[in-house]
Parts: sequence; structure tokens; C-alpha cells
Amino acid sequence: MKKQNTILLLIICLTSLSSFSQDSLRHDKKNYVDFLHYPDENSQNHFLMCNYQFFYSAIGKTIGARGTMASFGLNLARFFSTKIIIAAVADIKLLPGIWPIKPSSNFTSEFNNSFIKTYDNQVDSANANIVQSAFNQQGRPIIGQNVFTAGVALSLFPQKYGGVLLQVKYGGMGFQIHGVYGNKYVNNGANDKVGMGVTGNWIYEITFKPVAFFENTFINTTKNEEGKFGKSFVLSFYYERLNFKSAEFNGTKVTQMVSSDFINKYRIDNRFGFKIGFAMY
Repeated sequence: MKKQNTILLLIICLTSLSSFSQDSLRHDKKNYVDFLHYPDENSQNHFLMCNYQFFYSAIGKTIGARGTMASFGLNLARFFSTKIIIAAVADIKLLPGIWPIKPSSNFTSEFNNSFIKTYDNQVDSANANIVQSAFNQQGRPIIGQNVFTAGVALSLFPQKYGGVLLQVKYGGMGFQIHGVYGNKYVNNGANDKVGMGVTGNWIYEITFKPVAFFENTFINTTKNEEGKFGKSFVLSFYYERLNFKSAEFNGTKVTQMVSSDFINKYRIDNRFGFKIGFAMY
């Protein structure tokens, strides 16, 4: 009798274990299928990408930067896939803005010590003195900047894990020096502000969606709340290789204004910054 009870108990245990294993397998299989199908079922990546950064800031050893900016892109991968982003992108800032920009104190001090006071012509002399006054905040402040960079962007999971987007861009910017109206050596005195251009800059940027990151994680892969404004909120961190050696104001290069030792020290400014905005991609 005991032997029969033992066999019966063993059969019941095996049956229960088999049922549990099958249910667990079906559940795991469903999650796995949902995981695999997630990009198809919830794909939202667009052919046209845009990003409005209502605040950005960069810190370096030469001149900082802050303000607002817009970015645009064309997702070329959309022609053959709805799961990834391979895009041509551009940062565009046509309006310089109202944010004052102040060079670092060490940079200004060394610029003054290395400044060349004698020039071959009046135009270069006037331009150099305007730039020095602007760096020292003497009546000609630097307010705002223009930006144009272009490059490529990549995201393997644009609608999952926070939509991490990697970007590499190349281009230039112009720092706006004010208070030059009436100076006959600067555009015949017709303009109140003239940009000091810096070209040949590289930018490496990573962007992600914080709200989407916490809502669509590895655990909750199938959740999709379309139309939620917060999921468009993005945060970016970037490294910028500012080619300060290329800086030029009204046709006079910065290399003509200061000594070679100063240029060798500040020729490349490794700036780090962040951006906050809203994006569609």
C-alpha cells in the first residue's frame, strides 16, 4: 500500500512539474516573441528628425557657450528599415541670441600677455584691438553665437532603452562681438556686431530620452504609451574639439594677434557640454 501511495504521489508531482514547466515556457516564449516584435509593433522612428534644444551649455579653457539651438536630420535608414536610425543631421543656429559669453580668466590673462601691439596695417590693428577689448569685457561684449555643423547619427534601438542616439558632426561657429558700429575699419562702420568665426570643429554627442528609458526597459519591453509629451524630452552630453587656431575676426586671424606660444597652448579647446530639449526621431 505504501509503495502504491509513493508511486501515486510521484506521478502527481511529475504532472504538476510538467504543467508548471509548460506554463512557464509559454510565458517566456510570449515575452521573447514580444521582445523580438517590439520594434515592428511600436516603431515610431521618422524619416524627418528634429530636435529643439531650449538650453545648451559648453565649458572649455577658451570661450564658453550657451543658448538655444535647433537640429534637423533625414533618417536614410527609413528607406529599408523601421528599426534603426542612420541619418544625416545638422545643428543650425541662425539667431545668435542674447546670452553673454565670457572667456575664462586664465585665457584672457594669457591673451593679454601674448598680445601683439604692432601691425603692418590699420585694419589688422583695429581688428586685434577690438578682439582684445571683447575678451576683457571692455565695452564690446561677446553676446550670442551662430552655429552650423553637419554629420551623421546612429541609433540601433530608437524606440527602446531610452532611444540612445549617437552623433558625430563637423562645422563652425561665430561668436558675436558687439559695439563696433562706426569703426571704419570694420565693414565701413555699418554694423554694430560682427562675428569671430571658428571653423574645423568636431562634435561627438550622445542623446537619450530619460522618460522613455524608465518606461521602456529590459523588463517592460512591450509598453507603449503613444502621444505622451514627456517621452519627447531629451538630454544630450557632448564633447567638442574647438579648433581655436582657426579663429578669425573681419579677415584678421587670431594667429596674427598673439604669440606662437599662446597659439600652441590654446590651438585646440576640448570643451564639454550638455543640451536639454525636445526631439522627434
